Amino acid sequence: MSETFNCTVCGLCGHTYTCGGICPRCKGKKLKSVEQHNTDMMNHYTLLRYGSSGVACPKCEYEMVDSIPNMVLTSDPPQKHVHCPNCNYSTTIIV
Repeated sequence: MSETFNCTVCGLCGHTYTCGGICPRCKGKKLKSVEQHNTDMMNHYTLLRYGSSGVACPKCEYEMVDSIPNMVLTSDPPQKHVHCPNCNYSTTIIV
């Protein structure tokens, strides 16, 4: 008796496999390009290194990050240096 294999082509990565169910290559997840991965990781690294401020850049609306982590200016009211990693705009904000 011969076995019949039902081949399936994954709609995400194009891999042909014989087991049905989830593709063993991409496991049902859309894979990122190298460029998208590097962009995502650089954004993640920037937020980890500098910390997010929750403030939009007035020039490009990208989120500004702390320029000098763990430092607060001893002004009244206290402030922090922040900059935009997208367009390099910098300023201080009240904290």
